[in-house]
Amino acid sequence: DRTASDPDLVLTVALAGDRPATVTGITLIPGIGDPDVQVDQFDVLVSEDGQTFRQVMSGRLRLAAIEQAFALPQPARARFAQLRVRSNQPGSRNSRSTLAEWKVIGAPGEHPLAAAAFNLANPVLGGHVVWSRPIFGAPSDAILNDLVKTQGMKLDSQNPSEWVVGFRYNRAAQISRLEWVQPAPERSTRMLSKVEVSVSTESPTGPWTPVGSWKITAKPGSSTPLDLVQPVWARFVRFSTTEPRKAGEYWKLAESIRIYERGTDATYRSVLGEWGHYARPAIYERMVVAPAAANPEEVAGNGKRDNAKKIEIGKTYRGRVIVKEDEDWYRIEIPRDHNRLVVNLQGDPMLRAVASLQDESGKDVASKAAPGPGGITQVDATVEGGKTYFLRLVEPPRSIALVWDNSPSIRNYWTPMYRALMRIVEAVQPGREFVNLLPFRDDPTEKFLLSSWSDQPSVLRAGIQNYGRGDASSDVEYSLLTATEELEKRQGSKAIFLITDALSPGYPKTAELWAAFSRVHVRVFAVEMQLGNLADPQQKMMQDLADANAGHYSTFRSGDAMDVAFDRASCYLRRPAHYTLTAETRFEVPPPPASIESLLAKSGRVDVYGIYFDVGSATLKAESGPVLKEISDALVKNPAWKLSVEGHTDNVGEDASNMRLSRDRAASVKQALVTRFGIAGDRLTPAGFGASKPKEPNGTLRGRARNRRVELVRQ
Repeated sequence: DRTASDPDLVLTVALAGDRPATVTGITLIPGIGDPDVQVDQFDVLVSEDGQTFRQVMSGRLRLAAIEQAFALPQPARARFAQLRVRSNQPGSRNSRSTLAEWKVIGAPGEHPLAAAAFNLANPVLGGHVVWSRPIFGAPSDAILNDLVKTQGMKLDSQNPSEWVVGFRYNRAAQISRLEWVQPAPERSTRMLSKVEVSVSTESPTGPWTPVGSWKITAKPGSSTPLDLVQPVWARFVRFSTTEPRKAGEYWKLAESIRIYERGTDATYRSVLGEWGHYARPAIYERMVVAPAAANPEEVAGNGKRDNAKKIEIGKTYRGRVIVKEDEDWYRIEIPRDHNRLVVNLQGDPMLRAVASLQDESGKDVASKAAPGPGGITQVDATVEGGKTYFLRLVEPPRSIALVWDNSPSIRNYWTPMYRALMRIVEAVQPGREFVNLLPFRDDPTEKFLLSSWSDQPSVLRAGIQNYGRGDASSDVEYSLLTATEELEKRQGSKAIFLITDALSPGYPKTAELWAAFSRVHVRVFAVEMQLGNLADPQQKMMQDLADANAGHYSTFRSGDAMDVAFDRASCYLRRPAHYTLTAETRFEVPPPPASIESLLAKSGRVDVYGIYFDVGSATLKAESGPVLKEISDALVKNPAWKLSVEGHTDNVGEDASNMRLSRDRAASVKQALVTRFGIAGDRLTPAGFGASKPKEPNGTLRGRARNRRVELVRQ
């Protein structure tokens, strides 16, 4: 409170570190409350000793509930900073002022703390467990916190046990070292000795890049490091284990897991620095150029089959489609000696176009779409050499679930929230968007307000108006799971508009929800009613939900801010569906008439041709998934089997290179079976033979295709 003798409000802080640093500016976020308590005029002062302060700038705060930045006229050295509030907004007679947050911004390259590297997994620094399977006991972040003791838990003996860790605001950082601290010994509780570590720069659902197997010292209380040869980029880190073999056993995970960021230097800056309020983009987006296709050809004027664009095999094309407005056609001529077509499609940021294939007569050709690496969708089909095929790309109608919190904690925002919901349904585009309405329900047997999805604004408006608003549930996870499972049944792009303060009791549904997000590519536009500094767990959860499938996270503390959040989400959803595509063809050996399991049971060995790798690489292609699953199923049904996984190549290239490539490919198959399907590593022995054991002469395309294979041999 101000007084007549002391009209200014003063806030003094000690800056991080134990020495003065160069500061270049500040940011301020207005507080929640009436306009007459909002700050207007202020001064900033700095000091190196905490006793003598000098003024370095003055400014005025706008009446807008957003972060506002102010640069100092000149950089200043400071160990302490002081904010002096001189007045509230014009017309105010209130003696009190409100302010949500004040940040002091250091000059680029300042590193005020003595630590050479930060433990990004530390919850105090923004580290958090995004999801786990099976779910951890409360608090879920105990495994990251040195001060909280972890509890024993039952791990799944049939499927991999997994958990994913994210960093501050889900920023991508370069990590250089991990540490696993074993717990103190407990009776009847076992400790893990090995986990698989992988990273993703995109989403808590992947795609995942393996980092390696981490062998952990069994000694209670010991610390086992995993030092990376080179720092790797990671936005999320996944840990998985298949070590438990008996149901019902209690296991103790780490007492603490630490993930250290590489040290800062002239080129790399910490993700803990100031990159913007709740901002996900940080140093990764500045240093890493998105892997754009090499000079894609922009395509237009191919909206009909008669105007189909002829595709050159291996060349990249870029186009766009819009629901009911624009579709694209391509013509693909298959070489005479090839029988397989694969089209690689990628969206921006997520693929919303759907592909179909026709032959020269206009008859539909069977094709399969499967997710590939780096967000690519691979559409593949068996084709006839020497024939021409037509590829059609369309954006199907969009399906949108409006999901909102109707609980007492958000009731003060009913008026702007329901006004925003009305604005959304009034803007629904008939024939292009189908919408349904889901308030958080008290009765789990009650789901959407409408019995069917509607593209009519009047029907949707009536659904909201007729809703009695009697539900008081705040269960975010259950409501999202309900919406996602219903969206799974629908074609085309899928989205959820979510409004909540995220004070949810739904944690037990976390594993099930994230499994659904892995299955269903639904974008979550998460709009959080911000509760201030006490809402850190809620903010993390909402940002995680938005990151599941390239959604968007925003906050609101006023009706205007909610309108802006929904306008932004609508813009993301309704913009044209951009895509890039490439096509490749090849000759493929037809699969054997018998199953892998039956051939292994009968003869003890089988040649497998359905496992594909990038050219000259051990990286598995997405279309290998069905065959890997078949191998996994055979091993699960026959638990006594152990297999030698043997890689073979054709004779193209140097013998030494082929030998190394065949070994690496066999190792990749083992890694996939272990990490994706939970097969015990000691049941698989990889080996490579290069081109030393051909099935046929390498002089023909068919012969080389037959020689490129993986053999499975029972041991």
